Amino acid sequence: MGYYFNPPQLLPQKGRKLTTLGNLYGELAAQLQPGEKLMGHYDRGLFQNAVHLFSQDEFDAFEDQVRRGIITRLGFYALNEEDFAEYVS
Repeated sequence: MGYYFNPPQLLPQKGRKLTTLGNLYGELAAQLQPGEKLMGHYDRGLFQNAVHLFSQDEFDAFEDQVRRGIITRLGFYALNEEDFAEYVS
């Protein structure tokens, strides 16, 4: 768990909202255009996270926290390379 978009509240303005019926990684990744990165937007109560979901394992780690009630999912977004380079560290 290591690449985050900052500030996370800006992700919905910079990213392209993705839709999914089952919140499956493959379904989300299939919606990406060349050069786009998959981002997950989550709320931890005291703060938000916008994380680069670069693999199935990374996706599963965050979605497991959703299932356990630790965090709330706010959405999934596609982020282009330019914005990824500027906002993700």
